[in-house]
Amino acid sequence: MIKFKTRTGSSSILVILLVVTMVVFGVLAMMSSYSGLKMARKTAQWTQDYYELESKAEIMLYDIKNIVHQSIVASNTTSQDYWTSLNRALQELDSSEVTLTYDADKIIVKGDFVNSSGDRFLALLTLENLASDTDIAIEEDLIEINTWKLIPREVEYEDAIEFKDLEVNIEND
Repeated sequence: MIKFKTRTGSSSILVILLVVTMVVFGVLAMMSSYSGLKMARKTAQWTQDYYELESKAEIMLYDIKNIVHQSIVASNTTSQDYWTSLNRALQELDSSEVTLTYDADKIIVKGDFVNSSGDRFLALLTLENLASDTDIAIEEDLIEINTWKLIPREVEYEDAIEFKDLEVNIEND
């Protein structure tokens, strides 16, 4: 009887292991790519939300700068006329997103903007009155930006935390 020596069994096992290894690494690479895609989409949405809110605040700041400029032009360079004209013009800006607080010598403008995702952007500006004998020189010096930031969302936690009691039996030998 003649015995043939074939080594097809060991090479078949190596080929099968190689294919399984390649499939596993391929699946892992696809999962990693998909995870990166999800993170990129989430980051893009965060960026879009931020710029949407900041653009609303920039529009508010632009409107206030225009109001200050128009008040300066209408005031004939006296501080009392400027303050009266500014107060009258800012009344039109008061809305649900923009609130005004009046003090004796300054106006605090608070812009609280919220988007559909629930993010908030807070812009807090102060417009100060000039001394009565001061001529109006530079418009940008009249507006002070106190706060200009995105307020992070509050994280909601579950109310009930469940604890489990573990019993440990210690046997003395």
